[in-house]
Amino acid sequence: MGEPADRLTQLDGLRGLAVLLVVASHTAESVVPYGGVVGVTTFFVLSGFVITRALLDEAERAGRIHLGRFWLRRAARLLPAWTAVLVVVTVAVIVLADPIRGDLPRVLATVGSYTGNHARVLGVELGPFEHTWSLAVEEQFYLVWPLVLILLGVLARTRPRTAAVALCGLVGAAVTWRVVGTVVLPYDRLAYGLDTSAAALLVGALAAFALRTGSLRGLGQIDLRTGRPSAVVLGVGGVGATLLVVLSVCTLPITVGSLPGAARWVETAAVAVAALVVVAGALGGAPALDLAIARWFGTISYGLYLWHYPLLRIEPGGDPSTGVVRLGLALVGIGVASASWYLLERPVLRATRSWGRHPTTRPVAGAPQRVRGGTG
Repeated sequence: MGEPADRLTQLDGLRGLAVLLVVASHTAESVVPYGGVVGVTTFFVLSGFVITRALLDEAERAGRIHLGRFWLRRAARLLPAWTAVLVVVTVAVIVLADPIRGDLPRVLATVGSYTGNHARVLGVELGPFEHTWSLAVEEQFYLVWPLVLILLGVLARTRPRTAAVALCGLVGAAVTWRVVGTVVLPYDRLAYGLDTSAAALLVGALAAFALRTGSLRGLGQIDLRTGRPSAVVLGVGGVGATLLVVLSVCTLPITVGSLPGAARWVETAAVAVAALVVVAGALGGAPALDLAIARWFGTISYGLYLWHYPLLRIEPGGDPSTGVVRLGLALVGIGVASASWYLLERPVLRATRSWGRHPTTRPVAGAPQRVRGGTG
């Protein structure tokens, strides 16, 4: 099946790079100490961009944002694989006598209600479900952000400049708080809080607005002679993608391991770097991310993120996995994620494809033209 004409395949590749950084960090933290924070931050920027773009598309096509349809689409995409992970990992924790077994009801209540990020802020152990804090942040964003966009749209009808200022002010406040928090907040509060994570999500959202309105045309997005991305865009894409990898390793030398206190600065810096790569990728300026293998990992990234961590984290009888066993478990995670995509996630998406589609295709009067591209 071919790619939709308006799909930004390089962002699929960026998603693939992000999940590989996360898996590498969880598998061999001494080698890739910051891959987790860089990868998750990249996911947040991507989510802000993709979700905002989808909502703007709907507003342009149908004249409104339909909240029910949006949330149904999110449920169809996220819940099948998530439910499978909850069931399988719960059984594994019980059968293998993982140390978290005694607290399992509390853990399931926390992660099942998408409040794992708040639990992590409070230092609550979630065992093989600890990675679900980022899913909680995104779900909370999905609940709030469409409402904010609707309010901005109402304001834009009569005061478009005021709406633009409000949007930029919101993003600016989130980024400012992120920088301040990097200095003054405890790390768990900085890393897992919704308010501090909002900077990455909102920077991605602002990137979607900037591309939609043509605000970045001054960068010479397209070389008019060749019709390809300009040298500036290609440079930003290439350097930015490389920086994401460099930030993930960031050891002096590698045998020293991670640097004390560096994670908070790496994570905050990754917001800016990931945003640059998202914009460049949206304009076709990161051709390395268009490699088939990168896009394939992007396709299975959600399942891989869900499955790899429990495989690595479950401790049968209290004994953690070590050495080459962890590499083997990571490879098993790739296989399980592939099965999840082809046998569960994709069939559900195909079966529910019509959910949330508006019957009309009329554009909103005066709405800007669509930006070609996007990720699903």
